[in-house]
Amino acid sequence: MFVITPSVNETAQHLEIELELDDGSVINTNHVFEYRGNPRFTDIRPRDHLTLGGTQVTVSGDNLDSVAKPRITVTIVVTRFYNETHSVSSMTEADSEPCKLPEAQPNGSQILCRLPVVSLPKDLSEQLEINESGKVNITEGPGVAAFVSSDGRTHADVYVGLKLDGFRRFQNISSVDPSVKIQFSLPPVVHCPHLIEFDPNKQEVISIYGRHLQRGSRLVDFDIRLGVAACVPASMTDDRVDCRPPTKKPDNNETFCDGDTLSLRVMIGFSHHQCSCVRYALSLEDDAQNNISIIIGLACTAGFLLLLIIASIVMIIVLSNQIQQQGKRPEAADTYEVPQHGEGLSNDYDIMQLNEIDISNAIYENSP
Repeated sequence: MFVITPSVNETAQHLEIELELDDGSVINTNHVFEYRGNPRFTDIRPRDHLTLGGTQVTVSGDNLDSVAKPRITVTIVVTRFYNETHSVSSMTEADSEPCKLPEAQPNGSQILCRLPVVSLPKDLSEQLEINESGKVNITEGPGVAAFVSSDGRTHADVYVGLKLDGFRRFQNISSVDPSVKIQFSLPPVVHCPHLIEFDPNKQEVISIYGRHLQRGSRLVDFDIRLGVAACVPASMTDDRVDCRPPTKKPDNNETFCDGDTLSLRVMIGFSHHQCSCVRYALSLEDDAQNNISIIIGLACTAGFLLLLIIASIVMIIVLSNQIQQQGKRPEAADTYEVPQHGEGLSNDYDIMQLNEIDISNAIYENSP
């Protein structure tokens, strides 16, 4: 459900919010409403930005905290002149994400916004890219900036406005303050080697090189990512920006880099650059942990080998005892006891008594 608040002559605080139904009954919501003064715009800084947008701008004024979702808008009015009397105009508008109150000054005197993209027609974009300076041709005109083609047949006027809920006065800040002019530039050029070696034991920053890094952008506009972690921007010049990576190697969620390397991405406003792959050298802590792991591994291996040697010795002793026991067993007897009177012999055989044998005719031979 949406409601429109009635206008009042002055601010009123702590007004109870009640719902009146069709049958005349009233429901108390236990919420209060506060009227605040209308927002007022006084300034916008900085005044040089990128055509791709995403750079931070500070809007100053009063009662800016009375707006629920303040936004900044960029409107482009393109006019094409076909002859002295005939021209055609078209308009595009882009909104930013909701602006925020700065933590340092949350009193409604400032809001922080990100400028939207400046969408230029193709011929003007190509003309801008040819220009090494990468800046707009002129800052004169009805808006905050203007692009004009080299033949003069195409004009693009840029307007910046503020969406402050239903308060419409600052939808075009140029109508309130014509002196506000903004310079728009192409994104900086970033140069990155394929591989960056980073040793947290010896280095504190990773350096990223380029051209015109300060053109239309500031350090706050840089968002540098190393794997899943942030490489915090620390300092910059027009040809170099330094960032502080984590001392411990972060995780990697990208497939751009192979092996144990991490992807380094540089975002300047809405301009994205897949920069390099970064290989971390082992930190002192990681090196110590690796040494401990190696020592533990060696100790485990030595313990296993010791147990194996002990088991082998025990097995040798057992086998030796078994061999000795087999050597002490009695050998088979050379003489046998003759059974008396046929004991132990099978009944299938006849027993011959020695006294029944006739030995009267026995012949004896003398041994030589």
